[in-house]
Amino acid sequence: MSYTKTKMRYASLLTRSRDLHLEYYAFEYWENDKCELKHLLDYVPSREIIVNYTKTCQGKEELSISDLDKRMNNWDVNNKETVAVFYGRYKDEFDKILSFEEFKKFYGEDEKDRECDYCRIKESEIETLRKKGEIKTKRLYTRGLKMEIDRKNPFGNYSVENIALCCYWCNNAKTDEFNAEEFKLIAKLIKVVWDNRLTK
Repeated sequence: MSYTKTKMRYASLLTRSRDLHLEYYAFEYWENDKCELKHLLDYVPSREIIVNYTKTCQGKEELSISDLDKRMNNWDVNNKETVAVFYGRYKDEFDKILSFEEFKKFYGEDEKDRECDYCRIKESEIETLRKKGEIKTKRLYTRGLKMEIDRKNPFGNYSVENIALCCYWCNNAKTDEFNAEEFKLIAKLIKVVWDNRLTK
């Protein structure tokens, strides 16, 4: 059994989780010229911070996007040495959220025929559609052939309870807008389209 792709997918989740952790922290503590490594590692954003950060990114707060970028960049420059150490240490922190062994059981070996938790299309069916010329996206060789990882609650972490297998198309459509239960209603119609194309 090979787990090469599983390891690569896990590494990408670690990176996404780490970067999001930094974004929330810098948003809340941007006035701190120097942060302490332990404080940064132990940090857990409140629901209020997550909501306020999202609203700011949407342009719904008084702080403009350009000003937000300046604050975040200045914070990053002022704390670059701490951030560099944090990058090396975050793996241990992420392991507490989602260990590789947990993810390995969830995602499976490279040969596994995974299925989207939302529209129920399988990787083997995507390959069938590709061979039939029924896949339209130009990005197929970078995204689409294999299942991706979605956060059921888009504002939660990457714990095993909050992740779902998700095809490229459902992942693109769900974004951070819908939770898992809301998106399942939309995915029913996506499934109808896949079924129609598979039976052509």
